[in-house]
Amino acid sequence: MRRRSERGSFDFKAPVEPTREASSIRNVVVKDARIQRALELLQRNHAPQSDEVAMTLNLSPSRFRHLFREELGVSPHHYLTWIRLHRAWELLENSFLRVKEIAG
Repeated sequence: MRRRSERGSFDFKAPVEPTREASSIRNVVVKDARIQRALELLQRNHAPQSDEVAMTLNLSPSRFRHLFREELGVSPHHYLTWIRLHRAWELLENSFLRVKEIAG
């Protein structure tokens, strides 16, 4: 979901409230079993395109994006970006890796 910030630009609402617990983003439960499967695929493999996930689920890309947004309120792309950022956050806090190494 988008909301207008005070400066007039848009910022995005996270699919779940940001916390330091990885389980908060990984334990999202949805009604549609296909979307639940998509969440599992996205969480295990941080690189798939939404079209690839849609094909795995035997859905058209547009139908997949529609169902995903309907269930979670955000696009698959936004959710994947959120997962990647959350993982980077965990690595920055819990490892001695440099930002350059995490970003690569």
